[in-house]
Amino acid sequence: MNLKLIKQKDFSLLILGKLVSLLGSNMQQFALSLYVLAITGSATVFASILSISILPRLLLSPVAGVFGDWFDRKKTIVSLDFLNAIIIGIFAGIYMVNDNLSIAAIYILVILLEITEIFFHSAMSAVLPSMVKKEELLEANSFNSLVMSIGNVLSPVIAAALYGAFGMKIILIVNSASFALSAVSEIFINMPKTHKQPEKIDIKTFMNDLAEGI
Repeated sequence: MNLKLIKQKDFSLLILGKLVSLLGSNMQQFALSLYVLAITGSATVFASILSISILPRLLLSPVAGVFGDWFDRKKTIVSLDFLNAIIIGIFAGIYMVNDNLSIAAIYILVILLEITEIFFHSAMSAVLPSMVKKEELLEANSFNSLVMSIGNVLSPVIAAALYGAFGMKIILIVNSASFALSAVSEIFINMPKTHKQPEKIDIKTFMNDLAEGI
């Protein structure tokens, strides 16, 4: 693996931001499922928390692809990470006030975060290829996959430990902080502006781009 990539500030910050937000997201998803199982005892509701993200992903992925092509990707991913930090912070506040989260609140939280994640990954998908040289792209993708795999393995372990020791509240606080940290790191990344915003933004242009994406 080409270790020179790690020494590149922009690449390192991008990977660090993705890893931190991935850890936070996966920790929260895992802990929320455990929390729901603990308060309801229902395997069905438990499974629904894990699968509820499917519907918005099916409906919004093509739409998010259009916006990912149109708008400045750096501003998009920084804004969405800050938005996630705020959303999770609000629900952390609700938890601290009520000492719990209702099932309805959990569904709303999961759906909101899934929607922002769809738009985030749409914008992020084209960032990595634009930041490295063509001959480094394979190595960059390999390194990215390795780091993401490590995050996927570690997140449930960390989540189980934190949830068992401190409960759901600390998971929400840590995840909110992780998105804020990710957004701050992304501010310092130099990303080429390769988006293709049309000269005229209207329904016809949007539908044409949407049809191409689909």
